[in-house]
Amino acid sequence: MLARAMAALEGDAGQGLRSISEAYSAVTDGAHGIAAAEDGPNGTALHAVERRHPAEPKELHQLSEGTRDQLYLALRMVALRDHCVAGPPLPFIADDVLQTFDAGRAAAALRALVALSARVQVVVLAHHQHLARLAEGLAPGCVAMQRL
Repeated sequence: MLARAMAALEGDAGQGLRSISEAYSAVTDGAHGIAAAEDGPNGTALHAVERRHPAEPKELHQLSEGTRDQLYLALRMVALRDHCVAGPPLPFIADDVLQTFDAGRAAAALRALVALSARVQVVVLAHHQHLARLAEGLAPGCVAMQRL
């Protein structure tokens, strides 16, 4: 997925990078963005830019597991939105993708997924009660909860 994102970035004059950065910012509650940097013979590499330390971009392997998971969620969301421009909408099924997120970022990711649901069906599976409480706190009517 990351390789496809990088190939798209190199071919679209920065629009893909902006889309990824906006999605990443949305799921991290504004804490991170994305920048591209030359990676020598490897071409272009993504770097995370923390809002509090914009002059110190981090390579992706330097991120915590949760922050990397947030980037992968953002990449999946952007890939699905891009697919829907040219193809039929596909459902987005997320199975425990929020398990490494803190409460603030989980809530931000849920809001981003609600926004995505305007285009595609979004199904989030989780077994964590705190995530159910966060989902119940979203705008009335935007979440249909099914407890099993």
